[in-house]
Amino acid sequence: MAALQQMNTWQLLPLPAGVQPLGLKWVLTTKPAADSSKPRYKARLVVKGCAQRPGEYGQLYAPVAMTPTLRTLLAKVAAEDLELHQLDICTAFLNGELGEEVWVKQPEGYQQGGSRMAYKLQRALYGLKQAPRAWHEKLQQVMVGVLGYTAASADPSLFVKHSSSGSIWVLVYVDDMLVAAKQLEQVQQAKQEIMGRFRARYLGEAVVEQCYWWSLT
Repeated sequence: MAALQQMNTWQLLPLPAGVQPLGLKWVLTTKPAADSSKPRYKARLVVKGCAQRPGEYGQLYAPVAMTPTLRTLLAKVAAEDLELHQLDICTAFLNGELGEEVWVKQPEGYQQGGSRMAYKLQRALYGLKQAPRAWHEKLQQVMVGVLGYTAASADPSLFVKHSSSGSIWVLVYVDDMLVAAKQLEQVQQAKQEIMGRFRARYLGEAVVEQCYWWSLT
């Protein structure tokens, strides 16, 4: 809830007459740790988007990295001995800005102000049908319009930046990023720029073999 409030995800307002707010639910998961440390306990607040009706949202399509693009990038990394590192965007969908007016009920355990108070969403909460598209539009706006990358014509989830010091490739699959470049300094620069715009976890160097087998699934 603190993370949602920090992102200005919603406004608590009186529900307008005739508006039926969407429900919310808590999704609680246990994520095993990669090493022998304790697992991570995660809670996510999700909109019951199955109740949305046509007319309450626009276009829904949102691209993700295609498998041939991933294989091509991994082949380039292996052939040219490039640096390859990983980023995980935290609560990625909350970065998306909504163009529609969406109202949701207050979540269980956090009701305030009585039954006529509800949340008017300002950001794309998980579970909304338009959330993936809103996130991709925000990502493209930042990567292309702010950071100076170019989206590949064959796959809009691949962003490329060319400069005198070399090229940087950023491949995005929903909230996971692979950053490739010849020099480690270029990777660090790209990481700092992206993490300056989005809250993210730096996962270190990627293992090409693991990425390749993942691309076969």
